[in-house]
Amino acid sequence: MTNPRRIQGFAHAQEQAQHFLDTLLADGQNPGTFPGLADDIHQWSQSAPKVSLAHKLSFFNSPAFIKKLVSEKKLKRYLRESLAYLYVRDLDLDLNQADVADNIDDLTDDLAKRLTEATAENISTDTPDMMLHGFCWAKKHQAQSAFIWLSAKIYRLKQELPEALAAHQGMRKLLKVIAGVLMNEWQSKGAGADFEQAIRLGYYYGLTYPLIDDLQDSQVLTADQQRCFNLALEHSILQGVVHRPVLDKTDLASSDQPSPDIQTRWLTYVFDELTEAFSFIQQQQSDHFEAFLDQAYIFLKSQQVGAGPVWLGMINKSSRSRILADALVSNRVTLGNYQYFGLFNQLHDDLKDVDLDYQEGNITPFVALIHQNTLYEGIHPYRLYWALLHHLIYRCYRNEPQTKNLLIKRCINSHKSLLETLGKVGFSERMGRLTQDCPELLPVQQAVLSALDLPLEMGWLDKFFSTQLQQQLQEKQSGQKDAGALKQRIKAIQAEIRTQLPLSAGNPLEEAANYSLSAGGKYFRGVLCVLYGQDCLSLTFDEIAPVVRFIEYMHTASLILDDKPSQDNSDLRRGKPTLHQHLKSEAKAEISAVNLILKAVEVHAGMGRFKAEHLLKSLEYASQLSQKICHGQWLDLEAQGKTLTIEALEEISLKKTAYAIESALVLPALLTGQPESHIACLQRYAYHLGIAFQIKDDLLDVESDEATLGKPAQLDHRNQASTFVRCLGRQGATEHLYRHYYRAIEAISDIDNSQALTQMATWLLERRS
Repeated sequence: MTNPRRIQGFAHAQEQAQHFLDTLLADGQNPGTFPGLADDIHQWSQSAPKVSLAHKLSFFNSPAFIKKLVSEKKLKRYLRESLAYLYVRDLDLDLNQADVADNIDDLTDDLAKRLTEATAENISTDTPDMMLHGFCWAKKHQAQSAFIWLSAKIYRLKQELPEALAAHQGMRKLLKVIAGVLMNEWQSKGAGADFEQAIRLGYYYGLTYPLIDDLQDSQVLTADQQRCFNLALEHSILQGVVHRPVLDKTDLASSDQPSPDIQTRWLTYVFDELTEAFSFIQQQQSDHFEAFLDQAYIFLKSQQVGAGPVWLGMINKSSRSRILADALVSNRVTLGNYQYFGLFNQLHDDLKDVDLDYQEGNITPFVALIHQNTLYEGIHPYRLYWALLHHLIYRCYRNEPQTKNLLIKRCINSHKSLLETLGKVGFSERMGRLTQDCPELLPVQQAVLSALDLPLEMGWLDKFFSTQLQQQLQEKQSGQKDAGALKQRIKAIQAEIRTQLPLSAGNPLEEAANYSLSAGGKYFRGVLCVLYGQDCLSLTFDEIAPVVRFIEYMHTASLILDDKPSQDNSDLRRGKPTLHQHLKSEAKAEISAVNLILKAVEVHAGMGRFKAEHLLKSLEYASQLSQKICHGQWLDLEAQGKTLTIEALEEISLKKTAYAIESALVLPALLTGQPESHIACLQRYAYHLGIAFQIKDDLLDVESDEATLGKPAQLDHRNQASTFVRCLGRQGATEHLYRHYYRAIEAISDIDNSQALTQMATWLLERRS
């Protein structure tokens, strides 16, 4: 299974990389190289923007820094500088070209407006939802359909990623690749850019990180599996058709590996996605497909141990990530300055991560130098690092001032990161080790140390977005519940609700009700009611508590009835036996549910602090809505064993789920006399959120397990229930989930102080039970 052109292309790439490496080594021998760089660093550090107090890098990558820039009217300068670096690094463009400068200015103005608005709206310091901001951008550029598709793809990828791969940050790199492809598409095609296609192309190309690159660096596969995996990839790229690895059961997991079932499922998912990627790229970019595969082959071979000298592999692998994006979008395959920038970024990362790489068993040139006291192929990596910077400044960019300043700032940024990681003593020792046997580097070292003593502004837009995205992905991946002010607030509200619900328990009937009420749960509707009441209506918890009791009593009663053998036939609810199982009586469970409904009516009628006309209107509304919810359950029972249309499923979801959510918002709105326009926004929000909630339930039924759900998994399948997953398939259902999620957020965009409602919708997407 050979392809002479691709094999020859790899050999040619190796020759080009060798020539590039020889050029850098020659630059390093020039006696003026390093003293000249030291002078450049000194000059830059004197003119670079400063801050009033020295800050850690984490501050410059935080929303607090963006707020500071906005308040000091320095945001545009920061954005223009950051974007200029991306245009040089990722697109290999000349900053002095008029069209490039105009594009940077336009993008700066657009981002400044968006970030300023986001800063004004975000009253807390919680991490902004990056995917939500991405959807807003996609909608503006008529690419929302592809963005919804992408959201669903990422959702599935997070579901499938083995735990060992989650730490490799493949998801963050995937999204960075997509952003790079979008930027390339915009720069190359301008007003004619097809962002719908670019989002899909970016995803399929970016999959190489979580599905290939990170898998190569992890311990998920055994040695035999890794060999089969690599062989299958190589054959796939050589022939342009995906070949799946053939793994014997005896070659599957050892005791310290994931189980064979997990590995088989993961590899099946990997090659399903790669098959889909090959098919899409070939169909949409048929003229570019062969050029893409040529560069992909170079990328793959450059990763393989024994495929050639280590430094040549580093050069080709680091440059191909950007050359591949060019090949994918524009069919342009030119080295340009990509080889230089690729290695420049790789050495930056390796310098910062030398200890982490060593711990993970990744032997980079810096690991070999610091921890093994050896040089890869006789080349000193720190010497090459500075020779490369000199080459970029003086050979590639002809000492252009703006580009030179950006490159120097990036180098100082890397050293500041290393200083923060090691501390002053450790950093001093590390610098001594890096310059040992290289006295010619001492002037550069001194210039770096002097720069680090200054309170420099070290902000970069790409670092900000990357850091925020990584933080958000880590929180969502780990299911952290205690991060952020809102989550702490929700926990406090849940505790308050828990104390409000129990009945007096004066008889067995009320004890039965309390059994169900005490089963726990997240009190989603009750929390939503409190957040809306406090933030948007300025009500206290005590004032809104009766509404919460009404909502939770009605909801719990509906669950008791849903669980009955004649309906959902569930034996578990929230990890405990359902009420009819606990009582050993379906009839008693029914009576308990009816009693709770009447208790809810009593609580509602007793809300005397609100105006009488508002209370009467809310009673009428609650009665009518409850009837609609009953009709929804009726429709759901009739649908069992049938395949329903999307319209029918949405009608059931509206009446069973969305109306219950609506009541948590509209009841307090009616009680406080809110205008019809305000209530209409709440109803649209509840409609879309309710359908999203039901879709998420359907997905959890196939994704989760009994221990996590607190009730039997696969229950819908056993009952032959009509679900969104059954009707649309897993990917289609997930896309529908995000479509309704984004519309729910849009519905409340005009309601003041509704940030918590937005965040509750996001929580709904990430819940695991």
